[in-house]
Amino acid sequence: MKRVLFVCVENAGRSQMAEAFARQLGAGVLEPASAGSRPLGRIHPLVAEAMRERGLELTGHFSKGLDSLDLAGFDIIVTLCDDECPRVERQTLMHWETPNPAGHGLESVRSIRDSIEARVHELVRSLRATH
Repeated sequence: MKRVLFVCVENAGRSQMAEAFARQLGAGVLEPASAGSRPLGRIHPLVAEAMRERGLELTGHFSKGLDSLDLAGFDIIVTLCDDECPRVERQTLMHWETPNPAGHGLESVRSIRDSIEARVHELVRSLRATH
């Protein structure tokens, strides 16, 4: 199994969604985690609502700091950000340009969620193909 870390700034939206989809879609292929460079400490409420629509519950999740993890333990690190992106020095880094859902309405959050879901699905598909 590949250990995959999803990283954004607050770990309150994008990376949390990616981790949840990876747990759902990548069982047996990857072991996901998420973190942020400046963790907010909670999940954005509209993110939690949009994920509930997909049957994924984020209640009880909290944002975690990037500095609390040993990055060497991850096979793949994916950054999800747009203009302000945490610097992660790693050879296995992937970048998914993704707008921050903070301050957006539910329709925009759904669009961001759907984009992340599609990218996670593609990542899982590519990992299954290499197994």
